[in-house]
Amino acid sequence: MEDERAVRAFIKTALQRFGYRVLEADSGESALALFEQLGAPIQLLLTDVVLPRMPGRELAEHVLRTRPGGKVLFMSGYSQQMTTVQGFLKPGVHLLEKPFIVQKLLTKTRQLLEAAPT
Repeated sequence: MEDERAVRAFIKTALQRFGYRVLEADSGESALALFEQLGAPIQLLLTDVVLPRMPGRELAEHVLRTRPGGKVLFMSGYSQQMTTVQGFLKPGVHLLEKPFIVQKLLTKTRQLLEAAPT
């Protein structure tokens, strides 16, 4: 879930090149609609933190409430310290700081997918 088209395209292309199946959404509302329509499990939710109308944290909370045990990787152009101090995220969440390179995205994605269920 990323509201910037260019960033969303970069992420989708990178993940697909390494064999991941990617569903994309440009807003929290469209991500929830896609999530509810799909019905199948989603192994990882990758979402921006700061978004108009529905913040990434709210989207993640809804997804995890519906399907507990899911994994979430947040991304943000703000530092982790800033996002936790400002109350956007709780300390200890998984955060990928923008801008990032493909290798960092792939490493974080793989780490979360291979981690024991939460």
